[in-house]
Amino acid sequence: MKHHDLHLQAAWNDKCVDRRGAYWNIPHAASVDLVSHGFSGIAYRVGLYHSSGISEDSTREGAGQLPLGALPGICGQAALYWEKKKEIWKDRRSQPHKPFNLLDSCPRVLLSGVIGGLVTAENLRGGDRQERLVLRDSFPRISTDLFTSAGISTQLGHFQRWFLDFSKLDAHLNIGSVNTLAMSLHNSNQLNKDFSNFPNVEVTFQQQVAGPFCARVDSRFMLDSTFKKRPSLQDLTYSFEWSPESFGALKVVAWYSPMRNEGMMEFRLLEK
Repeated sequence: MKHHDLHLQAAWNDKCVDRRGAYWNIPHAASVDLVSHGFSGIAYRVGLYHSSGISEDSTREGAGQLPLGALPGICGQAALYWEKKKEIWKDRRSQPHKPFNLLDSCPRVLLSGVIGGLVTAENLRGGDRQERLVLRDSFPRISTDLFTSAGISTQLGHFQRWFLDFSKLDAHLNIGSVNTLAMSLHNSNQLNKDFSNFPNVEVTFQQQVAGPFCARVDSRFMLDSTFKKRPSLQDLTYSFEWSPESFGALKVVAWYSPMRNEGMMEFRLLEK
């Protein structure tokens, strides 16, 4: 299909991570998604998701309510959303030197926004009798919700010189569930303690260290919808990136998350 992507995924001995960084062991899971794509405009996403549920060795200590991906059975979701991106400034001057990374060579200021609706069919979920009773009390069979996101991306420098030629700051405000936000504003005392759908702010900062080497910090803060508490830090990741000049759009990234106590080295291609 033109202007569509079909995603098929299956995993065994998988792990589901919630917003608090808690891991849930899932013996097997599968999903299929049909996604329309474009730079701006109306788009949609339709998917079916199957999970075997958490295994017996999963720990609930220090964790909250089960995340959606860890619940057993089949779940159907359909989302329709409008996305808009607007460049309010871009440096279009030609540069004499080749950048260390082609995708990070254009200084600009970009605004983005998304607003949409989501329909979820939870009545497709299975599991044993006890799980079905819990799910029936916790989730409606068919639910609807709204979500929105707004962000700004600012880059300075062409990433060509060896020093002080690349700085980038990204900030996004995400409201994953307008229903949850409205409930918290109406009655914060009776709100469920699952914070996965609370508004959050994601901030990413990148700074050139020397030549093709950059340092990066990714953070996510949960906002208190009543505005009575300070934002709480939910995740923090430190990264060190190397962009081999001969490959153009390849990055070698080593990252570590002190909150999740894990790290990894990755090869990333075509990442902006």
